[in-house]
Amino acid sequence: MVYESVAGLYQQNLEMLRSLATMDQELQRAAQAAGKQQVRPAVQAADRALEEARSMLFERNRALRHVQEVWYQTWYPRVAEANGRKFLHEVDDVKDHLPDRTVDMTYLILRQLQLPVNGWIEQIRDARNRYAAAHQLPARNDTFEWLDLKPVSGLITSRISLE
Repeated sequence: MVYESVAGLYQQNLEMLRSLATMDQELQRAAQAAGKQQVRPAVQAADRALEEARSMLFERNRALRHVQEVWYQTWYPRVAEANGRKFLHEVDDVKDHLPDRTVDMTYLILRQLQLPVNGWIEQIRDARNRYAAAHQLPARNDTFEWLDLKPVSGLITSRISLE
């Protein structure tokens, strides 16, 4: 099961790349439709790109949750504080790894968390909303938070800080 959970992380990485490609295709469709003055298809394509981002977020969190469920069957989870003790990382004098300093298993998806996905999604939503407003269509005001890891059985914090 451990190897399967690791394979699931690799699969999720590949699926994320596919999701980014799908988002790119949908944005190209939106641009083409807008160029032809096809307002609704343009907005719908932008919406599909935004929904693909939401799906990408969900799948990342699902893969992380699965790894935690498998690995924590035999590991004691590292937590920020337990039984009056606080987690303290002793920094190696030769190297310092940010993943080693994470309390939970988010180090497994750290590279994804460092991507500026929030900024990308805001740009897409803003462009979509400006175009929609110019054509009297409703705005989209949903929120998207790439660093939101959704609490899972109390094992993950609701938000991670990369500072």
